[in-house]
Amino acid sequence: LDTDYVILEEIGRGGMGVVYRAWQQGLNRHVALKMMRTIDSKNESLLARFRAEAAVVASLRHPNIVQIYDYGEHDGLTYFAMELIEGGTLATRTSGVPWPDRQAASLIAQVAAAVDFAHQRGVVHRDLKPANLLVSSASDPTSLEIKIADFGLARIFRDDPSANTQTG
Repeated sequence: LDTDYVILEEIGRGGMGVVYRAWQQGLNRHVALKMMRTIDSKNESLLARFRAEAAVVASLRHPNIVQIYDYGEHDGLTYFAMELIEGGTLATRTSGVPWPDRQAASLIAQVAAAVDFAHQRGVVHRDLKPANLLVSSASDPTSLEIKIADFGLARIFRDDPSANTQTG
C-alpha cells in the first residue's frame, strides 16, 4: 500500500475482499483496511460494487455505522480504510445463552436506529446478520456499542435505479 499504511494482520475475509488490521502512520492510528482480492481486481462488476460500498458507507455518518476514512488503489488493488472496531462481531459474542434484557434491547435499539438512518437516505443493507454487526470492546459489558459493517450487498434507492445486485 502507499507508505501511509502498514498491514499488521488479517482480521476477516468475505465475498468481496480481505480485511486487515493496519496502522495508518500519518494519523498515528489503527484502522481496518478492506482490500479487494487479487483474483477479483479485474472484474469490473465486483470493482463497481466495491467502490459503491465505499461511497455508500462514507455518505452514512451515524454513530452505529462503521465510518470510512480513505479510499484508494495500490498496485492495482482497490482498498478503503475504515474505523477499526476492536470487540469482534456479534456472531462471536453469542453462545446460545440469552443476554440480559436491557443489554439485548440496547443493542437492538442501536441496530434499529442505524438501519432507520440508512433507510431514510435510500440505502438498504440487505445482509444484516450477527457477523456484520461489530461490537465495541467495552470494559463494562452493559454499555456495548454496535456498529453495522459490510454494505457490499446494499441496495441504493436514492440514485440510479439500476442496481449492482439483482433479485435471484
